[in-house]
Amino acid sequence: MSSIKFTKAGWLYIVLTILMGFSAINTNNNLVFITVSLMLAVMGISGFFGKSNLDGLVFSVFSRDEIYAGRKTELIVNIKNNKKIAFSALIKFNILDQSGKILFLKPSDSLSVKLMFNFDERGVKRIGRITVSSVYPFNFFVRSKVYNVAVTLVIFPQIIDIYSFNFLQSHKSLEISEKVSTGLGQEELSNIRKYFNDPLNKIFWKHFAKSEKLYTKEFAGETEITFYVVFEDILKSSDVEMAVKIAASIIFMANRERKPLIFVMEEKRYNILDIYDKRESLKKLALYGKNN
Repeated sequence: MSSIKFTKAGWLYIVLTILMGFSAINTNNNLVFITVSLMLAVMGISGFFGKSNLDGLVFSVFSRDEIYAGRKTELIVNIKNNKKIAFSALIKFNILDQSGKILFLKPSDSLSVKLMFNFDERGVKRIGRITVSSVYPFNFFVRSKVYNVAVTLVIFPQIIDIYSFNFLQSHKSLEISEKVSTGLGQEELSNIRKYFNDPLNKIFWKHFAKSEKLYTKEFAGETEITFYVVFEDILKSSDVEMAVKIAASIIFMANRERKPLIFVMEEKRYNILDIYDKRESLKKLALYGKNN
């Protein structure tokens, strides 16, 4: 579906062409006839290249990051020119009331434009259309075309400020259990991993002196605390939306601080240190109570 809207320059050009046409008829001057013909030819060329300019484009939309409600998120719009010979120029596109521009796109080439969005609500956000417009080539009119796309984004719940992972230990509705691993004791070094807000006495300082990168020492036999958070328990003391935000915030903080956490929702367990489980649990919360 496409449409045309004349600009001020376009209307002026049309009026001038009509007046020149009347003048050619009245004067029967061949030079004026030739001028009018050239003006009509320019208008025809403008229409032809204007239509070709918007044809043959393919759009895709995606995000490299997780999308949370209430947070600015960068979406990447990829545009490909499927035309083999003709280029596209001076393209403006609109997606979810945000606009992007392309100055020049070579044949069979593609480029990406980054746009910032802020989604207010959790759940599914569907993008069904992208409107494209251009004044190319002579700014006589603005030609528009609608491209249908099928993009589905899952907006994770809003992350609220729970200060630190210690929130787990102070919240009465959350169950905390201890899992003690067996081994030869803390004197035996069992693993070295990247530093994630661990106590200073666990930092591998010798390695830091060599590489200037922080790593954490793990010992066989040391006590490991595993947290269990049951979503249904949070629901007992909070309304649905607040319970969803609290659960999502705990998951977010636990994963960021690399704290062992098992999240339980509808009798299914998710290991939050596993990136797949983390995203699946956040998706489950995002869609909770929604009819998508």
